[in-house]
Amino acid sequence: MTSLMNELLMIRYFKPGLAIAFLLLFSGGTNAQVVSDIKGSITQKFLHYCKEVPRQEIFVHTDRDTYIAGEDLWFKIYLFNRKTNKPQTDEKIAYIEVLNPENRPVVQKRILLDNGTGPGQISLPDTLSSGIYTLRAYTSWMKNFMPENCYMEEINVYNAFRNKAFSKISYSDQVDVNKLTIPATSDLFLDVNTLLADNLEIVISSTSTYRFDNKNIFYLFIQTHGNIDHFTAEKALSDKTILTLPKSLLTPGINQITIFDASGRVMKERLIYTAGKPHQEIILTTSSSSGTREKITLGMELPDELVKGLDGADVSVSVIPEKSGENKITLTDYMLFGSEFGMRPLSLLKSGQISGMSNSQIDSLLLTLKSNWIDWSKILSDETGFMKYKHETEYHYLSGSLIKKNAQASGSGRYVVMSVPGKVARFQNAKTDDESDFDLKVRIDDRVKDLVIQPGDPDNISGTKIESSFSEKYIPSVPVRSEESIIEMTQDINKMSTNYQVNKIYGSTSLGPPVNKLIVPEIKPVRFYGKPDVSLIMDDYIKLPVMEEVFFELIAGATLKKKKAGYEIAVFDPIENKIYTVPPCLMVDGVIIYSPADIAGIDPELVEKIDVVKDKYYVGDYLFYGIINVVTRSGDFSSVTLPEYATRLQYKVYEPPLTFTSPDYSSFDKQLSRVPDFRNTLYWNPSVQTGNERRAVIGFWSCDIKSKYIIDIQGVTSDGRMVSYRSDIRIE
Repeated sequence: MTSLMNELLMIRYFKPGLAIAFLLLFSGGTNAQVVSDIKGSITQKFLHYCKEVPRQEIFVHTDRDTYIAGEDLWFKIYLFNRKTNKPQTDEKIAYIEVLNPENRPVVQKRILLDNGTGPGQISLPDTLSSGIYTLRAYTSWMKNFMPENCYMEEINVYNAFRNKAFSKISYSDQVDVNKLTIPATSDLFLDVNTLLADNLEIVISSTSTYRFDNKNIFYLFIQTHGNIDHFTAEKALSDKTILTLPKSLLTPGINQITIFDASGRVMKERLIYTAGKPHQEIILTTSSSSGTREKITLGMELPDELVKGLDGADVSVSVIPEKSGENKITLTDYMLFGSEFGMRPLSLLKSGQISGMSNSQIDSLLLTLKSNWIDWSKILSDETGFMKYKHETEYHYLSGSLIKKNAQASGSGRYVVMSVPGKVARFQNAKTDDESDFDLKVRIDDRVKDLVIQPGDPDNISGTKIESSFSEKYIPSVPVRSEESIIEMTQDINKMSTNYQVNKIYGSTSLGPPVNKLIVPEIKPVRFYGKPDVSLIMDDYIKLPVMEEVFFELIAGATLKKKKAGYEIAVFDPIENKIYTVPPCLMVDGVIIYSPADIAGIDPELVEKIDVVKDKYYVGDYLFYGIINVVTRSGDFSSVTLPEYATRLQYKVYEPPLTFTSPDYSSFDKQLSRVPDFRNTLYWNPSVQTGNERRAVIGFWSCDIKSKYIIDIQGVTSDGRMVSYRSDIRIE
């Protein structure tokens, strides 16, 4: 303030013209500082939001989109980071479900991801009624933004024995068009001309009121899936301001234009589409037609402009009857919108590609959409929100809650403990949050785990509720029943149904052995409490009739006594030279128990050893006042009845994917076999690697069905470029 007063006093001694020039110069410097602060603040908030709330997108390449109840659905999951559009390689688990028309899951599976992809297979129940079902997939992190942030695809399922007419599903509109621009204002308008070949024309119409209130300043911000393409401060000196930008500045895809006023408030938003440079298709060589039970060879080569250097691609390939997948969305088209912009654009693309839409059609569509990710009200207020579900990069998480005896939540800060019954004690603990929820870590492998979960303090706790790892949030759906929406069993569908029934009669199946894509080595368990102070091996001593005598005769520093109120176990503190005032941690086969009577009631003949830790022992912030672990000969925690407040479950993080198999007619005898080959999926390979030479050769045998088949190839290069290609062959 003193500096400013001095400058104003100096103006008194200047000539009028110099004084005006000085004021303009000083005002310009102040405005420049304000512009810099606004731009810096918005940029910082935007980058912080995109870092703290990263967006993931999943694409699922299925072998078909039309199935007969009882058939196998083959798929490959592709997980992408929305900001980079490259595979999200650190996430390890994906969740996939088949939902019926009432949004009830009929199949649920967890899939292992390796470098952002994971193959899998779903056996559709043969009891399913004919209907339009929904396949959806997501990760643990994506559950924070459900139900919108997931992959969703409609699949048609037919059942000749339960062939009641079924209806299409109409998903409720997620966008209120009247709320796309916040706040509503009549002082500034945004129009965009995308029809110019190389440039983007942005027209800002403003009133004199706006220009006066904002000192003729507005900010132009353009981003594409979390990347800032353009951010400038502009001047509005008249009713209409026209800005021309080269399209080369924009990332290909859906661009979001945002106009801020001089104070950094959002005034207008608009989505536009910027097409990328068309690239050459992959080169696929094969004969246009083939006979039945003949070898078909597909040669695939990636063009130079699709890959960099010697990098290759990882693609999935299906060969299916024409009518069973002709409307499937490609990976390239799906990732243009992803789940970020809702279901509407994906339903429009189901029967065509974005390249088939005119500029006016695309603009009309984008006027009705908004991003489910880039929300300026959250960005500018620094409200990233609470993220309940974590990234599953090293561990899979089991979530749950503690329930009090009055059926209410237990509150925050209460311990939950998880044990694994066995001869080697393993222990893990967690604390409940403000919602009484907790998360426990489970190692990611395909082995069945025996888990016991219970409160650290069972006082006033009636139960431990384990939450399903699958999201229970669904986009509301409204069944639409009309003459136009009812789908009948066409001739092609009847033929597919017959094929399935014939294969079932002859026991023909495409299910092969598990894929050994990623073998997770088993880690030898280690006692969490290390070497105990006492490790009593029962076979080294004479047999005693009851556990009370075992403690009295054989274990120094620990006592088991019967009192009027029941049994009591104590451990002698070697540091303080007295008995701990807090009871020790009691375990049977590594599982925490809270009643000394449970140990007293065990027949010593069943006990293999007893470990005693006399010192105080910490696991994180969880404190044990000594530990007594009774290990039985069976080591399966079968000698103690599980209390009601505890939960025991057999848990498997994921099922290993199975391989797709098909007949081999390389021998003359097999070609003459009278067992019919009526495959509805002629070929499926979830992982074709092109390698450094960017080429791959695929071979398979045709079946007995004469028809036109679609070759559907979807995948991604090692540097993140997407591959989508379709061709056809005919078996005659």
